[in-house]
Amino acid sequence: MVNRFRKKGLLSHWHGDVQDMFSVLGLLLWVTVPQEAPVILVEGAGGTPEYAARFSDWGDRWKTAGEAGGRTVIRIQPQTDQKVKLLEQIKALPPSHGETVWLILLGHGTFDGRQARFNMQGPDLTPEELKLALNERPEQEEWVIIQASAASGPFLAPLSGSKRIVLTATRSGDELSVSRLGGILPETLQDPDADLDQDDQVSLLEAFISSGLRVTAFYESEKRLVTEHALLDDNGDGKGTPQDWFRGLRMVKRAADGVSTDGIRAKQLHLIPSPWEAERTSEWREQRDRLERQLQELKERKDKLKGEAYQEQLQQVVEQLAALYRETRSK
Repeated sequence: MVNRFRKKGLLSHWHGDVQDMFSVLGLLLWVTVPQEAPVILVEGAGGTPEYAARFSDWGDRWKTAGEAGGRTVIRIQPQTDQKVKLLEQIKALPPSHGETVWLILLGHGTFDGRQARFNMQGPDLTPEELKLALNERPEQEEWVIIQASAASGPFLAPLSGSKRIVLTATRSGDELSVSRLGGILPETLQDPDADLDQDDQVSLLEAFISSGLRVTAFYESEKRLVTEHALLDDNGDGKGTPQDWFRGLRMVKRAADGVSTDGIRAKQLHLIPSPWEAERTSEWREQRDRLERQLQELKERKDKLKGEAYQEQLQQVVEQLAALYRETRSK
């Protein structure tokens, strides 16, 4: 979150000369004005003019999407000590106060069989370095982390956590061809056709699903082997779910070990909220989202509950949701 500051008080009443005016600058009072949590946009080293131009264009698309959602976009383009700039920026952010911070990595990635890296101007960024920086943030702070480079799969498990939604462009470090997901996602987030549940906004889950279909369609149209398979992890288990496990917004496949479902939290996150959603307070959205997650988790445990117990718990959650929406309509 980038703080804006406002000068108050003395200067508007000062009628002395320039020297006198500067003598009172130390007495100015600065007031922090809360804003939405930012989008941190990182464009890695292009390597060639062609790729540098491509990543810059993708950065423009993300900037447009972030600003359409009312977010401040902090753009870190190739420069000396780019990794240091990113880590310092993460450390310097004020607490997000209930809003979700988005971190987007666009560029090349490499994997040598042991270590994955996001290529930057200067030293490259490893998953462990980014994890360490994020672990120093407040525990209650939520982050969306989109690692859109090639060989980004190994970033997923280290960055996974209870308050993190992690999306990688590849499922492993062995998918080394340049990923296209980073340029498609910001367009999908602004495309009404990607609004699968017709609520006038595109969630991260909807963008993930629609972008995956578009990536696959690109390779098929070019008659090329698909070299990127994106993963989404929003339940903190560090495993991730591929796009083709969904039909619409419904998951039609499950992991053999029965781990909990990804997508519940990503379905609730919108970089560009609808006007109705934007009018709700963060406290109201947090309460709504918590009840919706309870409802989904309850449905997943239906087979393990006796019929009466399931119906009783289901009714309690539904009644709380209904009361929440009635309160909104009355206001």
